[in-house]
Amino acid sequence: MFKKILLAFDGSAHAHRAADYVLKLAKDNNAEVEIVTVREPMPPQGSRVVYDRKEMDKQIQENAQKIVQQAEDKFQGTGITYVSKILKGDPADAICKVAEEDQITEIVMGSRGVNPISRFLLGSVSSKVLNYSPCTVVIVK
Repeated sequence: MFKKILLAFDGSAHAHRAADYVLKLAKDNNAEVEIVTVREPMPPQGSRVVYDRKEMDKQIQENAQKIVQQAEDKFQGTGITYVSKILKGDPADAICKVAEEDQITEIVMGSRGVNPISRFLLGSVSSKVLNYSPCTVVIVK
């Protein structure tokens, strides 16, 4: 069976270990890899925070590109076919949605991300993806 693996990557140590796992998995199964980073949504325009929306959006996009580049660097020169995407919105929802749309057969992600608040749980994003994913989910510690 043809495998298409989605690597959910946020730049955390757990995400780097997940990327290393995907490298081996993709090589062993001749699978394609889709690297996904989900960027933070912009604060609502009516919020009391004063900021330049265009500049803030540019900074968020640049940060997301730096994160996805870390994962791409691991795959360059390996012979593994990969694409990368930067999504916007709630990370778990975006990951599950793209997994369904792109007919992903397996999602691989780290057990905890870079958000210190979510460290008390399995990881709020990984837990939600595990519960709502349309395919197999592998969580790497």
